[in-house]
Amino acid sequence: MMVGKKVALSAAAGQSAGAGTLAKLNEVLGFGKTELLPTDKQVGVALAPEAWGTGKLTLSDEDEARLAAEADAFLALVAE
Repeated sequence: MMVGKKVALSAAAGQSAGAGTLAKLNEVLGFGKTELLPTDKQVGVALAPEAWGTGKLTLSDEDEARLAAEADAFLALVAE
């Protein structure tokens, strides 16, 4: 059961940075009465075209910083 569970969402995709996926997951998990990390703290990463063939997630320094901030926000949510 997901009721009351604390959830952070991130996405890695093409140019959309997973915006559609994040929106749908927020909608579905909201119905499940989870405690979602606010959308302004969720991170979507746009993958460079060359990243698709590597099988590895390569992040820019900016993306790493954004994901680290999301992790910190989630840890604060969990600590509440």
